[in-house]
Amino acid sequence: MDVRRVMEVWDPAGRIAGTGYLIADRLVLTALHNIQSSATTSEQAVEVRRLALYRQPPTAWVAAEVLWPEQPPDIEQDPHADAALLLISAPSWQPPDTAAPVRWGRLPEPSPNISDTKVACAAVGFPEAEQRDGERDTKQISGHIEILSGLKSGLITAHIDRVATPGTTDGSSSWSGASGAALFCGSLLTGILTTDRTSCYDGNQLIAVPLATLAARHGFTRAIKTAGNSLVLEDIDSLPGEPNERSYSPGSRASDETLGIVRISLSHIPGQIFFNAVRPRVIIDGKVHEVRWGSHDFTLAVGLHEIKIFVPYINNPECCPASTTAKIDTLNITLIEYKTPLSMFQNGKIRTTRVFK
Repeated sequence: MDVRRVMEVWDPAGRIAGTGYLIADRLVLTALHNIQSSATTSEQAVEVRRLALYRQPPTAWVAAEVLWPEQPPDIEQDPHADAALLLISAPSWQPPDTAAPVRWGRLPEPSPNISDTKVACAAVGFPEAEQRDGERDTKQISGHIEILSGLKSGLITAHIDRVATPGTTDGSSSWSGASGAALFCGSLLTGILTTDRTSCYDGNQLIAVPLATLAARHGFTRAIKTAGNSLVLEDIDSLPGEPNERSYSPGSRASDETLGIVRISLSHIPGQIFFNAVRPRVIIDGKVHEVRWGSHDFTLAVGLHEIKIFVPYINNPECCPASTTAKIDTLNITLIEYKTPLSMFQNGKIRTTRVFK
């Protein structure tokens, strides 16, 4: 997380304060309910401002307009839609000096082989509890995501257990104002904080909308790309008892400047319904990944990597194998397409291309 990207959000029409995160030079990600009043009226624009650290001159509020969604959804019926992208329209706006682009995370799906059901997480917001002399200060939000909570809703449950949690006054939430804060797992932006569960818990349970579901919504990814960023989801690996980190090629610990992305797409012939019951295996430099059919992104160190793909099936542990050597660099996304052959006794088909990020 880059604190220089943490933003305050103000809806003058509804007099609602919230939090946002600058995901491109002029694009702020926040919760939709923070700005719903201004989103439905053209009379007053939403306002945002950068975080000013101690001893730094205060930053000015600047106007922003709702870029996405184009039509406000019913977030009570669809809580996964509680997100918005704000485009800063003020000519005077100057983004912070930061070269590192935002990276996006996808939580692991529950499986019979899952060994750890907790993933460390963190966020920074401007809750009501941190208000002093009419100004809201920042609050660090640290804890873990409970992978096995919210399986029916698909929402993220964050348990705040590494910092103090605010209490409640007159039945209202002291977390108010932290909505829209970007929830990070390690260096990956994974969700947006939207609500708390004060009525059921002692202020230590927060709900977030996963970035993975937002990425699938119409227009969301396109709006981010138009603003000058890209949205490539990276799988999050959980490390028991430690802050979350990414797994790279064996033995490597690379910086962002020496990392690249390989996107592996896996498909089988539609008539091969027997493959629906099994999961392909992707082996990268000797490390085995059990994945679903579809597209998956892996972050790897720059250089050459050996990749093998196969499908375990009945008495054949490596059915339809295919291998390739992938070249990874920082400027391109390496695309690998794997398809099963007509006969399960043949080798799989694999094709490698590269596209500019």
